[in-house]
This record gives sequence, C-alpha cells and structure tokens, in this order.
Amino acid sequence: MFEFVTSDLESAVSEAESFEQDSEYLELICLKIVPGGVKEETFQTSLNSIKEYLSSDDSAFFARFFREKSRLNLCCLPKSHETKCSGSFAKYFSDEFANKIKDCAITPGDDDILFKNRARRTFPIQVSKARYRQLNERHKWKANNLKMKAAVPLEHGGTPFTVATAQFDFACLLMLQKGVTHTLPKSLASSMKTRGIEIASNLRSDKIYITNSTGFLCDAVIGCTLEPEWYSIESGTDPNQIQFGHIVPLSAQKYMTRGMNVIPITRRGNIIQSDNPLNEIHLFIKDAYEHTNQG
Repeated sequence: MFEFVTSDLESAVSEAESFEQDSEYLELICLKIVPGGVKEETFQTSLNSIKEYLSSDDSAFFARFFREKSRLNLCCLPKSHETKCSGSFAKYFSDEFANKIKDCAITPGDDDILFKNRARRTFPIQVSKARYRQLNERHKWKANNLKMKAAVPLEHGGTPFTVATAQFDFACLLMLQKGVTHTLPKSLASSMKTRGIEIASNLRSDKIYITNSTGFLCDAVIGCTLEPEWYSIESGTDPNQIQFGHIVPLSAQKYMTRGMNVIPITRRGNIIQSDNPLNEIHLFIKDAYEHTNQG
C-alpha cells in the first residue's frame, strides 16, 4: 500500500511518457545520454532517511523511477549539432541568463524538512504538496524540526525528457532577449533564434504575447520589454525581477516544466498571473482595472 506515492504522481509519470512518445522534440533535440543524472548514492541516502515512513510499494516505485529516468541526463542541444553534447545550455550564456536556464533543471529552494533545498527536477522521490501536508500532520516533522532532505515536490518534478525540452525552448527564447550575451556557435544561435520566433508565434495564436513590436521578449502579463539588467536583480521585492515562469501553472497531475510552457516573466507579472493560465489573465484584469479606476 502506498504512503508517499499518489495517483497524481502515477498520472504525471504516465502523461510524461505519452508526451515523449508523441513529441515533436524527438526531431528537434539531440537527446543523447550525457553525464549528470542523479547519483545512486544520493538517491539511497534520501531513501534511507525516510525508510521508516515508506511502504514497500513506495520504495519499489521510487527505485524504478530512479533506474528508468533519474539516473539519465539528456543532451538538450539542437538535433545534429556539431558541438560536444551537453545536458545544459547554461555554459553558453553569461551568468545572469544562465541562472534562469538552470531553473529548468533545478527545483526552487525549500526548508529541507522533507523537500530538498534545490535538487534536480528528475530526483526520483517526488511527493505532492498535498500528500506532504497529510504526512506532516501525522508525523509532526516540521514541529520537531526534522531535516530529512529526502524528496522534491511533485509539482516541481520532471523526467529527463521534460527537463531537456524545457531547457531547449527556454534557451531558444533567450535568443529573443534584448541585450542577451552568449557564446553559442553561429549555427546553433541561428537555428535557436528561429525556434524562439516559432514559439512566440505559436503562443500568439493562443492569445499569449511574449514579444513586443520589435521582436524582443516582453512580460506576457503587463507587456513591458524585459531589460537585460533585470535578470541580475536579487531583491525578492523588486517588481522587475525576472523569474522562471510557466504559461500553464504548475500541477500535481502533470509535469509543467516542459517545452512550450516555460518563459521568463517579471515578479509583478508572475504575481498577477498567480495560478491562472496566461491566456485567461484578461478575464479578470479588465474587471480589476475597471474596479480600481472608477470615476
């Protein structure tokens, strides 16, 4: 009987496998296996730290996920690239842009009680936030300040394939960023910019606008052009801080950090979006404007 594994996790894994089988990215991305997957020692250490709470079914599920997915890392460069394979685009961009690309593969910070303070999105022990609340209420982990550092939130999880597609598309979108600095070979830069333009066009047909009249990236909610210096803002209160955004919000039933669903967005835009898909924002922004602009 499962304790940690939920039907949401099973659904997310099943959907990700279907996404991979039918995906356009099979023809767009290299996807050869490269070094950099989750190490078995790291997995076993985490598994041991929560073994007293795990059912045998939980352990078997997480072990299978590790064997089939977590230990792998895939090249996210364009298919038929001439450079050395790489599991990340970060090395090709200056730090301020590279740090956002890394968010495609790494989970956000957390408190180390059950969820690790940043880990690979492909880490095999994935627990939904709802199940964590149930387990914490039962076992009083937080009340006892028990630091197990054993899992990642399911909502921030992924497979090597979904992570590779996210990195590919996010890096391609950065080719449309005003003032972007990179060391990509010309052949890669050209094809990736073309892909970035294609993504923006596809989103525009769904009434999601991520580029301005000059073709540079803009905030999908408030429309301001994303300035390159905003990527360096560290203050969590600055409305212009660039954050890692999702077109359709995070879910426990489906890995949403994937291609065609990740964009840079300002903190202000991210707050306004909240838990809404970007193509539905207009439904309440108009009402908010009319209410706050009376008279």
